[in-house]
Amino acid sequence: IIDLMNKSSQDLVTTASEKLDMKQQFYVDLSNQLISDSTFTKNLFQISNAGIGKDELRRRTTEMRDVFDRLALSDQSIRDITLLPLQNSLEIISTEREALNPDLRNANWVQTIRSANGKPVWMPIEEKGYIRDSPKPLFAYGRLLGKNNVGSEDFILLVQIEANVLQTLVN
Repeated sequence: IIDLMNKSSQDLVTTASEKLDMKQQFYVDLSNQLISDSTFTKNLFQISNAGIGKDELRRRTTEMRDVFDRLALSDQSIRDITLLPLQNSLEIISTEREALNPDLRNANWVQTIRSANGKPVWMPIEEKGYIRDSPKPLFAYGRLLGKNNVGSEDFILLVQIEANVLQTLVN
């Protein structure tokens, strides 16, 4: 009986681990879709151009936000997708429609993501999330986009995900 219980427990842990890996890969694939989308990367490059006009900047920012909206709708657990420019002169672009605090650029998690040089960084559950007071606990992953993998200024892509998705995967 003990051997059967041990085997059953081991199978349960293996299954939960496989589910988590698949879900994690799904979220990372979202950022891969962005990097491989030529319209997105062109817009990312152009919004960094100091000579871009206000109307053109607004148009390109709206296009990028629309892409984020579509990706966020692909999974109901995604709370928001945010592009945080590390250049102070640029605006934060997010599915979160309320104004975001530019002081986010100084957050510890930003430095952690920067030091990963474009590799996805998974961050633990925060009771109120990473960019705003969320009513639900969130975890997130972030990725540096820019000079090393897109060819413009540096940006942090942050995807916040409702923490309850983890619970549903392990049950």
